[in-house]
Amino acid sequence: MNEIKLLFERLDNFAYPDNMKLVKGEIVGEAFFPGGRGLINTNDNTISDKKIMILGQDFDCETNFEISKENGKEDIVKNPTWRNLTKVLNELEISLDNCSLPMQSWAFEEAIKEQGNHLLLNIPNL
Repeated sequence: MNEIKLLFERLDNFAYPDNMKLVKGEIVGEAFFPGGRGLINTNDNTISDKKIMILGQDFDCETNFEISKENGKEDIVKNPTWRNLTKVLNELEISLDNCSLPMQSWAFEEAIKEQGNHLLLNIPNL
């Protein structure tokens, strides 16, 4: 079994609040894990050989997730996270092929519909 499949299987071991929706690789192309595979190369199934882990905060909002799923990838040109990330990596001459892209929160709050509202910003005492 490859590493990505193993990670997706292990997501079932986590408990999520009722207002959270677990995502498990529905985006087939470029996307942060677990919305996608967390790897740029679609033929790559190994994260343990990546030199750099880029940890994201959360997986956007439900509306944008559904758009990315329909498009088969996140919009790495329009999405501010991707746009800024690729700019920095390009300046440092780091290829995204050398990076794994997991999220700190492996789900998103179903009630959040608009970009800019993030679950982690709503947690008291954070």
